[in-house]
Amino acid sequence: MREKRIVRIIENLNYYSETFASIPVTNLYEVGRVAVTLISSILSYQVAAVLFIEDEDGEPRLLASKGINQDSLDAWNSQETLIRHLLRDINISKVFKCKTLNESIASSARRLGLCDMFLVAPLLAREHEKERIGFVIAARPGRNYEPDLDIMGLEIIAGIITGAINNCIGRTKLLEANERIQSEMMQRRQAEEERKEIEAQLLQAQKMEAIATLAGGIAHDFNNLLTGIQGNVSLMFLEIYTDHPHYERLRSIEKQVQSGARLTSHLLGYARKGKHEVKPVELNRLVEDTSEAFGRTRKQITLKRELAEDLFAIEADRGQIEQVLWNLFVNAADAMPEGGVLTLKTANVTDKDMKGKAYQPKPGNYVQLTVTDKGMGMDKKTRERIFDPFFTTKEVGRGTGLGLASAYGIIKSHGGYIDVESKRRKGTTFSVYLSASSKKVQKVVKAVEWVTKGTGTVLLVDDEEVILEIGEDLLEAMGYRVLTAMDGKEAVEVYRKNRDEIDIVVLDMVMPNMGGGEAYDKMREINPNVKVLLSSGYSLEGKAKEILARGCDAFIQKPFTIKVLSQAISKIFGKK
Repeated sequence: MREKRIVRIIENLNYYSETFASIPVTNLYEVGRVAVTLISSILSYQVAAVLFIEDEDGEPRLLASKGINQDSLDAWNSQETLIRHLLRDINISKVFKCKTLNESIASSARRLGLCDMFLVAPLLAREHEKERIGFVIAARPGRNYEPDLDIMGLEIIAGIITGAINNCIGRTKLLEANERIQSEMMQRRQAEEERKEIEAQLLQAQKMEAIATLAGGIAHDFNNLLTGIQGNVSLMFLEIYTDHPHYERLRSIEKQVQSGARLTSHLLGYARKGKHEVKPVELNRLVEDTSEAFGRTRKQITLKRELAEDLFAIEADRGQIEQVLWNLFVNAADAMPEGGVLTLKTANVTDKDMKGKAYQPKPGNYVQLTVTDKGMGMDKKTRERIFDPFFTTKEVGRGTGLGLASAYGIIKSHGGYIDVESKRRKGTTFSVYLSASSKKVQKVVKAVEWVTKGTGTVLLVDDEEVILEIGEDLLEAMGYRVLTAMDGKEAVEVYRKNRDEIDIVVLDMVMPNMGGGEAYDKMREINPNVKVLLSSGYSLEGKAKEILARGCDAFIQKPFTIKVLSQAISKIFGKK
């Protein structure tokens, strides 16, 4: 159950993050309302609240809440013991249990409807990380809750909320600055153009900061967690055959780990300018595979595919386009609750075929995908807002209004276009246009995987105890003797004392005291020929590429199987 909850939290964060980061909110109460929706949707807690502190001496202001009766709302702004305790003592995310609090604090918590267990995460200012600007609170969890996991999710949501609050405040300040510029420099065109450029840069910087905060906050931690799960599965696979009664269950766990790893990979892709791994893609094949999988989940929907032959390739991130397709399919199916026909068409078109649109397409060839349903349709007012973040016509609890907004953002990040045509009781057609590519789609041939045995001594360096334990077991299963270190500083000392025995170092990138990059440089000072396999929950981009450029032998991203790890080490030993 824990693994499924991890995957669900990652999936929801992946689903909401891109759209939330770009919401043009100018009202703090709107931020609070959306935040409460996220806490409820992602963590499944019935009670949620967001408090905001405008200045150091100010009283906390309740921006929004859910599951708290009206009589209790006034208590948030009074001299309640719990609120005073939070303001005075709480600087980190924490799980509270009323039985461990003193009676006055526990009593005030219960009066506010927080019951016997609740979670609190501070909102920390960007400029001064120890300065609190508020709190998010969650209580009354649903079934299968896990406080230690949920507090991580709440902390990540708190970071997103902080970014939105900063966006809101920044926008207000920007509007005030704009008024001054307009009044003082109305006749100066150059100043007007500069203002627009600064505004665009500010909005883009805020958006990317929020996305990077989200990706950095969960990718590393969850990939480490998934590595522990995958490592144990790999070890069990070494000891059982395919006819073992638990073999298929282990295969299922491994697939869930891979699914979780893909989701964190997509989050890292957002932080790298919105696209993770762009390659030539065959859209017809993608439509066939995704619609076939969707059809198995919605038996009442009849799929009709009219896919053009000799369709141009597109250059895209396969995972993100799959997400767009899935969102469009879900929206169409929801418009036909009693069932119906969902028609999918592809075609080669040019910019001349896209006349009369609300946008001006760039000249060139395009691949068109249309998704048509015969559902209830939309009126003009709804149609004009269909891509707005958090706009939904579904009843409470059935939709967040982020699916189509997310699809719009992904297509836009690929340089494409998406629009909609719809009439009440006549159905809806979504049209997606992506630039055609002359590049050929490479057929992927899956390499045969095997565990490569070895001999010698490996220095394994990681700040996560679970990674050290499972990594040591994996390496010993391959035949290696293992030394361990929990940070870069310790790794350098261990290497200095045992340099003649150590054949290779498996080195984590992000660690306290001394990171992987600095540790690698110091080990090279000891032995210029040191062999190092860099390991990280982050992707190959950024710092990892810099370390490889300085001579590090190879990179392996968590989570990894014993086969992948053994082959990476073997490949390094095979270098001349």
